[in-house]
Order: sequence, then structure tokens, then C-alpha cells
Amino acid sequence: MDIKKITLTLILLTTFICGCKKKTNSVNDSGAQTPANYLSSSDYGTLKIEIAYNAGYPPASETINNIKSFLSSHTNKPGGITVVLNEITEAPPARSSMADIMAIEKKYRTVFTSGDILTTFVYLSNSEYEEGQGNYQTLGIEYGPGSIVLFGRTMRTLSGGIGQPPYYILESSVAMHEFGHILGLVNAGSKMVSSHMDGAHAHHCNNKECLMYFAVETSDLVANLLGGSIPALDGNCTNDLRANGGK
Repeated sequence: MDIKKITLTLILLTTFICGCKKKTNSVNDSGAQTPANYLSSSDYGTLKIEIAYNAGYPPASETINNIKSFLSSHTNKPGGITVVLNEITEAPPARSSMADIMAIEKKYRTVFTSGDILTTFVYLSNSEYEEGQGNYQTLGIEYGPGSIVLFGRTMRTLSGGIGQPPYYILESSVAMHEFGHILGLVNAGSKMVSSHMDGAHAHHCNNKECLMYFAVETSDLVANLLGGSIPALDGNCTNDLRANGGK
């Protein structure tokens, strides 16, 4: 994948200037959970993902399969990985703040980490993020050790039309990138085996073809997804996950 050819300018997912801002204010009952808990089976052998979505805008079935495949490839969960869907009838504001997102999780989250089951809450919002940065639009945020928000309204405007990638390709790429942060990439809970963090973009890979490259979180990715391929983790990122208990 040659992300140098990418020319658009939005934001997909990240923790630095792009818009995938990393927060630590999840309402999850197990705020102490770590990337190692996801990667290893030592403390949790089962992973359950709750995807809460605004009425009429469920995640694409391909996205669900891609998330499960991505996590199955990199985490040790002998008890399996399951996804449960939770439709939210309450209409969101056109533009949501982090406070709005946190309130939705607190009000509607139904699965919580306990026993052998580790959980992640993913909110697929039919809104835009109000805290945009200049001309950039945020597509996703990992805002806690087990919490992600994806901005479906913004992703729909960037997909499905002439000269745009299919919606599920964009949605899958954003979701998988955010799960990469949940798993501790890059150097955000899963230590680097070899130095490969982009010095200009914290917690992102310096390999332009990697899922965790900073530009994958920008709308620059949109043009590069027209071929229908979702970026994959490179060898350095995979090695980091293995060293922290993953596959």
C-alpha cells in the first residue's frame, strides 16, 4: 500500500494530531484492564465486544467479521470472541462531545468485565465529533482501556460514492486501528521490541504501509482504500503484541 499517493485530508482514528485521541475516562467497571489482558489468556480467556449503535445505523456485517478476525489473529482467547449488538433508540446530537459519548456508554452499556470474560464497548455514533481540529474530521477515538467510539455519520460521507471506498472497508479500517490502540500499539502498553514509533506522531508506526501508521487515521486513507484492501499490521507491531502475550 502506497499511502504517499493519498491526497484527502480528514481524520480516522488516533491519539495525536489526527483525531484518534486517547482518553482514560472510560466508565468500564474494570478500568485497570491492560493490553496484556487482551493479548494473553492468563487473566481472561474470553472476549466479548458490545457494539452499541444508533437506530438504523448498525455496523456492517463485514466489519464485525473483520474485527473478530483481526482480534483472533493477535489475541489468545480460547473461550472465543463474541460480538453483541445493542441498538440505541435515543437520537444523538448532530455533533457529539466526549461528555456526550461518555454519557451514552454509562447509560446504555450492558456488558462488563467479570470472571473470565473481558469486555470492550464500541459506540457507533450517527454523529460527528464536535472537537474537530481545523479541517480535520475525527472518525474514531479509543477513549479508555476498553472503550471506543466510531463516528458513522462522518464515515458515511466519505464512503459509498463515486471515487470513494465501500463503507465497510472504511468502517473496518477505523475500528481495527482503534483496537490496535486497545492492544497497546504503538508503545502504549505493549512495549516495542524494536524502535518503530513515528517520532512526529506518538503511538503510531513509522511504516507507511502499516495499519498503525498515522496517516491511516486521516482521511488521506480514503483515497488509498479504493482498491478494497484494509491495511494490516507490519512485523514490528506484530512482534510487540507477541512479546506482550499475543499471537
